[in-house]
Amino acid sequence: MSLSEQLGNAQGALSAWFAVLAIVNLASFIFAIWDVRARWMAASVIALSLVVMGLYQIFGYTRILGLGHIIVWVPLFIYLWPRRKSPPHRRWTNLFIVIFLLVNGVSFALDSVDLIRYLLGDRSSY
Repeated sequence: MSLSEQLGNAQGALSAWFAVLAIVNLASFIFAIWDVRARWMAASVIALSLVVMGLYQIFGYTRILGLGHIIVWVPLFIYLWPRRKSPPHRRWTNLFIVIFLLVNGVSFALDSVDLIRYLLGDRSSY
């Protein structure tokens, strides 16, 4: 089964969470038209997709996939956090960056727990 099929088979709250992540992350491509910060966000979404697909090919649908999010999000968060409110005239983009950081910050926290569980021996799928 492919990664997209695995994600598509998610049920309930996990399925809703994947939808929120997809909407927020894909919205970065719209904001990328106007703002360099969003271009870095969109580039990170592409990089994340490639890293997670590679991890999936090696390890399958296991908790190690959270490593991809950590590898990509940490540098992006370090870049975005001090720039989240400037320039002030880009109010909507600044608001979107905060939303992006919040949503992906929750994902980062969940993925960190998954990675720790994997490192402690939990090789189960989601």
